[in-house]
Amino acid sequence: MVLFSLGLLSHTPTNSFNKMQSQAHSLPEEMQERLLSQLYALAQNKEERILAEKDIVDICRAATEILRREPMVLELGAPIKICGTHLSYKGDLHGQFDDLIRIFELGLYPPKSNYLFLGNYVGRGRMSIETVCTLLLLKIKYPENVFLLRGNH
Repeated sequence: MVLFSLGLLSHTPTNSFNKMQSQAHSLPEEMQERLLSQLYALAQNKEERILAEKDIVDICRAATEILRREPMVLELGAPIKICGTHLSYKGDLHGQFDDLIRIFELGLYPPKSNYLFLGNYVGRGRMSIETVCTLLLLKIKYPENVFLLRGNH
């Protein structure tokens, strides 16, 4: 078992988490699927489509509720892919949406694989919003398979 405590986001696997998730401001399943499909299509087609502001706000609200309810220390077991820093499965994303999609193509999409992202989701890449929205949507849809820690930006 690996313990992570970086001060913001964490998880202790229990059945009570599923009950907490149902109480959260959640996105309807069809909206999750529509938005993820739109983002995945963006990666395939290299189209310049922007998510609607309302969708982004809804994603942030739903993810905030889930993340606030998680405990401060992650207790995660193997197997899990750690993403972030030069020592991990993949370096920091920094808004590189294509790199995020490549991670999932190589390591399987959740829930077939578990992921811990160590932060630095936005930055140099031209698709920072799409990158962070994809991660937040995956956290909403697969809270037991995707874990997000706070980086320095």
